Amino acid sequence: MSQRNGGARHPDGGPLRDLDLAALAYFAHHAIDPEIAAALGVTATAGAVAWPYRRPEGSTYPRTRNLSGGAKTVQPAGEPLAVWWPAGRPEPGGGVLVAEGESDALAALSALRAAPLSYGRLGVAALPGTGFPAARLAAELRSAGVATAYLVMDGDDAGRTYSEKARVALVEADIDPIEVRLPDGTDLAEWLAALDTVE
Repeated sequence: MSQRNGGARHPDGGPLRDLDLAALAYFAHHAIDPEIAAALGVTATAGAVAWPYRRPEGSTYPRTRNLSGGAKTVQPAGEPLAVWWPAGRPEPGGGVLVAEGESDALAALSALRAAPLSYGRLGVAALPGTGFPAARLAAELRSAGVATAYLVMDGDDAGRTYSEKARVALVEADIDPIEVRLPDGTDLAEWLAALDTVE
């Protein structure tokens, strides 16, 4: 296994202490470095991973990914869907990789840590799903001063349809869109995890 995802290590101290074994196995399966996840405030207990979203005024709330079946991701009641910036917004004028879902965003950040410096400066954002309005994505990226957006949606009909809608909305917002096509039936985390197995 490469150093990109770090493998599943028992949380016996340090920043991994808030991650349980089910979460570590999930991270290993999705090419997520658990140390990066922990450093970004991701927590996991009782079979669920909590992604820390930040409201405009600075407070946070968890969006929860169930690891034991049932509804995949739970949005807190009364909280509007939002773009997640796990490592914060990029510097104005820079580029951002837009992933479909929190797991894909963390997998991207894990991969970028080992990437050449120019790619390592790329910001990462996660959509809460393809139901998120493309116009709202464009407005969010424009407010962050993003110049180029790399759209990395899932390799399925929903992902490709959303990528096209987002491309149009980004052009209208004066942002350069670059669509990255994943193989059929895969998402970014799965694709990166598969790369790990052949290194």
